Amino acid sequence: VAAAVTARLPHPSTRAGEAADAPRAAAVVPPRSDHHDVLLRRLRELGDLHHDGVLTDEEFARTKAAVLRGF
Repeated sequence: VAAAVTARLPHPSTRAGEAADAPRAAAVVPPRSDHHDVLLRRLRELGDLHHDGVLTDEEFARTKAAVLRGF
């Protein structure tokens, strides 16, 4: 489940409103503040899934660690 959740979350380089599967000429690194916003949004989504019982404690910890490693 954790892997599926991680796969469904938007990649940090995806800007808000940009389709995840839209072709890009080159990967764009968002400004630092965007990285922070994306990180917080992803962690909040994971926390909500954990709180709602979708993710177990172990899945939450593993997925959270993967998200943090990605930043």
